[in-house]
Amino acid sequence: MLHQEMMFRFEEPTVTLTRSGAGLTEPDANITTPGMSWSRLVVSVFGNVLVGIVLLGGLLLAPQWLGRVLGLL
Repeated sequence: MLHQEMMFRFEEPTVTLTRSGAGLTEPDANITTPGMSWSRLVVSVFGNVLVGIVLLGGLLLAPQWLGRVLGLL
């Protein structure tokens, strides 16, 4: 049986904003993410989701621990 290895190659996305005037299109800005790999993107998104869950949990539990703290005072 022939085993074929698949190679995935991701290229960094580049967006070029153009400004058209008098029939000319010149590149205005080149938006890139230098050094931003897919693994860093996944870790960043996962971290943001984790922080969001922690903050939401803190807001939901705030009345409970505020009541305890104020009850101790």
